[in-house]
Amino acid sequence: LRGNDPTLLRSDSGALRGLAYFRQAVALDSTYAAAWAGVARMTFRVGFDRDLRSATVARAEAEAAAGRAVALDDSLAEAHAILGMVRAMAYDFEAGERHLRRAIALDPTRARIREWTADFYLLSDRPADALAEAERALALEPLSPTATAEVARALLANGRCDEALARLDGIAALDPPLLRAAPLTA
Repeated sequence: LRGNDPTLLRSDSGALRGLAYFRQAVALDSTYAAAWAGVARMTFRVGFDRDLRSATVARAEAEAAAGRAVALDDSLAEAHAILGMVRAMAYDFEAGERHLRRAIALDPTRARIREWTADFYLLSDRPADALAEAERALALEPLSPTATAEVARALLANGRCDEALARLDGIAALDPPLLRAAPLTA
């Protein structure tokens, strides 16, 4: 539960705390698929905020943890979603999309998975699909700052900068701040 606190994703130190919580959980029970998915998610989040070598190592570690989660419980939507994002970051778009579609099929009401799918569509140069998926995420969780940021990112990719800035204004004063809001605004 502590590792899944959404505010942990807003800062590097918070994400490191979340990763530590998930590592404690798998140390206590190495068959806990959801904890392995959490290790994958937080490793992915922490590792890609550093240099290229660290990002490469983090991607491999996140993929191994997500693969373990899927092997333990193939019905775990978050494990498929993070595995999809890791594969996409390795430019294996076919496998990435397959895992993200599986995640949505398993849990169509999970906003975070819709956000990751929007990211995937941006990465694979499908901005209209990204905007549709980001809007689905926001419809599922209208008060989510991360879903709002993903809508703004997708609006930017679709050349709708004024609308994106209006969305970002709504999350500019968060405490702790959402790290992606300032770069998107810039």
